[in-house]
Amino acid sequence: MKLSFSKNLFLLLLLLSGFASYAQEGRNEQGQDDSLVVIVPTSEPADLRMITPPQGFEESTIFNGYLSIYTSTAIQMQMIQNVVYPKLLEGMNEEWASKYSMTKISDTSIVTDAGFKGHVYKYTYYDSEMKYQAIRYVVYIGDLKDTLWLNIVYPESVEELVEDEILKSLKTVNLKPE
Repeated sequence: MKLSFSKNLFLLLLLLSGFASYAQEGRNEQGQDDSLVVIVPTSEPADLRMITPPQGFEESTIFNGYLSIYTSTAIQMQMIQNVVYPKLLEGMNEEWASKYSMTKISDTSIVTDAGFKGHVYKYTYYDSEMKYQAIRYVVYIGDLKDTLWLNIVYPESVEELVEDEILKSLKTVNLKPE
């Protein structure tokens, strides 16, 4: 699962490189020409306090996020700086899904209890490594500068136990935990 997350992170950062330039005409506060300001997206492990995981989930020692050994469910968390989530949505098309042999089940907007907006994609795919049909959520929640990326994966066989708890947990996302 870690290999798959790393590959997806690499591809996401590659996608983000297309959004790296931001042009602004004029002069900065020092009177210097700043007609081209380049903003490069960066990524780092997200603060785990940004979400309240479902009951029974524990911090993972394998990846940044939470894991339920009882349901084989993983919630991987990554913070992407300098990219607003609507830009990421532009790359979430059928071509992207088919590249990973996934079929989109749904995509919906979300507003968390803390008022942060985002988008939730739900896919199904066959996990050839684990030999089962799986569900994958790709979630982007952000503010005017940064985006929290959640990658949630679980076997389809536990969906009736896991799905409602995952959706409740997504509502708890707060990008500014205290």
